[in-house]
This record gives sequence, structure tokens and C-alpha cells, in this order.
Amino acid sequence: ERKMTAKRCARRKDFDAMQRVNFLYQAAFLSIRLKKNSLASFFSSSMKRVSRKAVLRMAGNLKHTSCKTCSSFLVPGISCSVALEGPLRNVSLKTSCSYCSSITSRVPLQGNPPAALSFGKILHEGGELM
Repeated sequence: ERKMTAKRCARRKDFDAMQRVNFLYQAAFLSIRLKKNSLASFFSSSMKRVSRKAVLRMAGNLKHTSCKTCSSFLVPGISCSVALEGPLRNVSLKTSCSYCSSITSRVPLQGNPPAALSFGKILHEGGELM
């Protein structure tokens, strides 16, 4: 048997916290699809709380799916609206929360704007998630 050293114990705690954040993300996505917005908001805020307590750096795609103001889970066409903004060379993605009406993120897009929008398969006109 191997002893649990301090380093191995810390890695195990980080792994457990990452698994919990992953579970909360999946639960929030499922609940927003089932139109349970308050439950999705709770899961999103819990996801932030767990990552802060474990001192984990959340991945960018996880950060951009929750509103900075009200902590609601953002899914394009369901709980937020997405628009392209700016001149052709400096196009940015503007995400607006449906609940608190705040602009939560401005992400500069790299390359061709339609290719960069494929993260959620957004229909530009209808605003629905496919």
C-alpha cells in the first residue's frame, strides 16, 4: 500500500472538485433544457462556489456559460441572446442574459465569424438551440 502524501491528497481533492464541477455543469444544462430555470441557476452558482472553495481555475467555456450578475446558466436561444458586434476585423460576440438583461461577456472571435459561432449551433434569426 502507498501512503497518502500531502501532494497526492491535494491532487485527489482537486480531482474530486473537478468531478463535482463537471456534474453541476451537466445538471445545470439538463435543467435548463427542462425549463427549470431556478434550478439551473442554483447549479451554476454552486459550480462557481465549489471551484472557488477548491481554488480551481474554471475553464473558459464553463465561465462563459454562467451570468456574472445573476449566476443564471446561459444557453443561447433559451436563457440568453447572442449577437455579433463590431467591424469586420474586430468582431466580438455579445451575450445578453434574458433574466437580468446584463451583457455578460464580450469574447473576441478569431478567424471567420460564422465558424466561431458553431459552439452552440445558434440560429441567427430564430435564436433557438438545435
